[in-house]
Amino acid sequence: MKRYIILCLFLASNAYSYTQQHALVEKLGVQGDSIYFSISLPLLTDCQWSNIYFDNTSNFGKAAYANILAAKSADKKLSRIDYSQAVAGGKCTLSLVEVKD
Repeated sequence: MKRYIILCLFLASNAYSYTQQHALVEKLGVQGDSIYFSISLPLLTDCQWSNIYFDNTSNFGKAAYANILAAKSADKKLSRIDYSQAVAGGKCTLSLVEVKD
């Protein structure tokens, strides 16, 4: 019984992670404490509204926003984007963004 409960807890808390490379920022917006953006490549999963979201109140969020805005303004590709999704069809959350010179 204990093994079954542990397995259920592991499966319930498991989020899926994705990495994409070399994508232009197509759309960038802010709604409340959330920033969202879309990219020029098809997402690897069915993200809610086809956007990737992150919190703009954290240090990570502020730095990520600066990187994404700089890439969009300069028409540069994001060299790497990591995001996760806890529930199929749900919100995708950014965990890493990289802009190459």
